Amino acid sequence: MKKTLLFLVGILMSTLLSAQVLFEESFSGPTFPPSGWMVFGNMQNWASSATNNASGVAPEMHVKGTPSFTGTQRIISPQINTTGNTMVIIRLKHMFDHTDGNSSPITLGVDTRSNNGAWNSVWSVAATTDIAAQTLTIAVSNANVGASNFQFSIYVNGSSANMKEWFIDDVQVVVPLERDAALSMIDVPALFVGNKAVKGSFSNLGEVAINSADVSWQANDGDIFTTSFSGLNITTGNAYNFECADSLVLPSGIYDLKVTVSNVNGLGEDLDPSNDLMIKSISIPTALIAYRPLIESFSSSTCPPCEPFNTNSLNPFVQQNGDNLTMIKYSMNWPGSGDPYYTADGGVRRTYYGVNSVPDLYVDGKKTATNAAALNAAYNLTYGTYTYVDVVSTHEIQGNNVIIDANIVPYANYPNVKVHIAILEELTTGNVGTNGETSFHHVMMKMVPDANGTTANLVSGETLNLKHTVNMSTTFVEEMDDLLVAIFIQDNSTKGIYQSDYSLEVGAATSINIDNNAVNVPINQTFIIDYSQPVRMIGGAAITNSNVAQLINFREDGSTGPLVGFTATINAAKTQIVVTPNPSLKYDQRYYFQSLAVENVTGVPTLPLSRTFSTLLNTGVPVKPVSATKIYPNPANNMLYINDITGIDRADIISVVGNVVMRINNFSTSRGEAGIDISSLPSGMYFIRLSGSEKETTTRFIISR
Repeated sequence: MKKTLLFLVGILMSTLLSAQVLFEESFSGPTFPPSGWMVFGNMQNWASSATNNASGVAPEMHVKGTPSFTGTQRIISPQINTTGNTMVIIRLKHMFDHTDGNSSPITLGVDTRSNNGAWNSVWSVAATTDIAAQTLTIAVSNANVGASNFQFSIYVNGSSANMKEWFIDDVQVVVPLERDAALSMIDVPALFVGNKAVKGSFSNLGEVAINSADVSWQANDGDIFTTSFSGLNITTGNAYNFECADSLVLPSGIYDLKVTVSNVNGLGEDLDPSNDLMIKSISIPTALIAYRPLIESFSSSTCPPCEPFNTNSLNPFVQQNGDNLTMIKYSMNWPGSGDPYYTADGGVRRTYYGVNSVPDLYVDGKKTATNAAALNAAYNLTYGTYTYVDVVSTHEIQGNNVIIDANIVPYANYPNVKVHIAILEELTTGNVGTNGETSFHHVMMKMVPDANGTTANLVSGETLNLKHTVNMSTTFVEEMDDLLVAIFIQDNSTKGIYQSDYSLEVGAATSINIDNNAVNVPINQTFIIDYSQPVRMIGGAAITNSNVAQLINFREDGSTGPLVGFTATINAAKTQIVVTPNPSLKYDQRYYFQSLAVENVTGVPTLPLSRTFSTLLNTGVPVKPVSATKIYPNPANNMLYINDITGIDRADIISVVGNVVMRINNFSTSRGEAGIDISSLPSGMYFIRLSGSEKETTTRFIISR
């Protein structure tokens, strides 16, 4: 039911009470464990974590599965005075991360005691999978309550092989009021498209059972939707999982979803409204992007079982599905002497995932068994699905340097993620060890800027550009022309992958020593074309002083005007062409100058580059201005717009390898704005070349969808 009343949640009435808080801990102090707390077990497993995975405010407490243990790890609270009470409620926020690819149980629990006596269990669960962030409510009315030295403990029991981390925050011990409902969880994804039900749970923190209640939700300052629930019997400490009658149907954007519980047992506000409201940030993305699965393999050429897995399972799988996935192999420094191509970057990734044996495999950040069936199942789980962030990247190889220009294009908010860039060699043979393998694929050589990645808060519609120049001379690279650049976006806490892809290698960068649309160019101007690396003719022939003129298109007026005479030479390094007009240029004349496509020594082509310019006047006649031309949006989705096509007769869209993939010769108008339908082109980087009687310009743009 929709209501148009003001959302009054959070306004406290002076006549209402708050629950009596006997104890609380947010784990935000400068030391760990906090004052009065005691760890029973290995202190190295317990720590403060600068995260908010339990849905509180960072920092929070966590217990880790490393170092490994078998048995009980326990943290014990200070003594709490519960004199005069027969019941208390322990509340805490928590989230549990189970070991991937493993459904074996590990027990999570809360115990109480008094007078330093025996522990009494008040809550436990045998966790066999992840537990989403939620608020746990435990009603305690055992013999420990009423003591002046009441204590509780939080523990895990079992094998650490069955857990990664348990995050805990905002622990409270409170005395219940007569009537008190509290929101425990909002079960709505942070990112989604389409309709979505509003689900969650609320707990009874009061002494009397809850028989009925209303749950209301509101997105930002929009309409309020309320669902009434009746016929309930929620006793103290128990929870009710609800689903509201009205679903979320929202346009693209970022929203604060506010959910409140009210009108408990038909009596209006309960006695503690401070815990009735929860707020969750949700995003409705503006575009869907095909997801590309990520496979990370930990291996070693001295590992006997690595050879059959790589040879019989992993390598054939990647060969068959390589166009649809991103593959990275980390060489490890054990067993024995270890792989000769081990790097410290690989060691950081090993520690991040907790790898303690090889071969080991992670698909989309989740541990996967090292057999063909498990690999196929993990890959098929996400192949063909969609995400809300795109990776559009190019890189150039100059000598020993890899020059990376990566664009991360989000269509939803992704706070506190890591963008990882890995430079790989597609095939190596120099790291042969003792396990019988003679060749190795997708071997990680360097992570950029390092194995910790780049921390980013991705905001919908705001492209993140990352530029790096990486010298590979001190790495194990065997052949510079055999490199790949892999990029992936990872949730640093959950280890989930939001997107991955390879960067596209492009040819030599080209520059000309005059600006496009330059004016007052001297009539004796010499034109210098610089390439960022040695180049040759398309097809592999060498460029010489005898054939270099074939690469220059120099004309009056425009691209089809009268030819201009010139001489051209190329330097011995094959990185610079010098063009000298012969005879000198005319005064007050418009010219078109173009360097045609060439390729680098590995056969990667570079695009043609053109300049339009006007020479000096020899009279007082003013120069005719050339209007600025802009394209938008960039990145584009299905339509690309030109702000002013006055004087433009043709538009060529060119791929990064130099192919004209679309040509428009006729626009529906001769001036003003014009649009180009690019919905048939795949996502990626392109160039648009606009040509006409008054201007020619080339601009880079990205298609991302």
